[in-house]
Amino acid sequence: MKNKNIFLVIGILIFVISYMINRFVVKIIDPVYIVILLVSIFFVIVGMVSIRIS
Repeated sequence: MKNKNIFLVIGILIFVISYMINRFVVKIIDPVYIVILLVSIFFVIVGMVSIRIS
């Protein structure tokens, strides 16, 4: 795996893990869930931009 894809992978993993926790383990309150999803979206966008630049 390239180092440029690490942000993309981290963002997707954060999204999937938080979705699974929210869906099957415990209900995460909405403000916390929104912040987690915004962080994952940020990582995905940074990963996509870094791939596009190089």
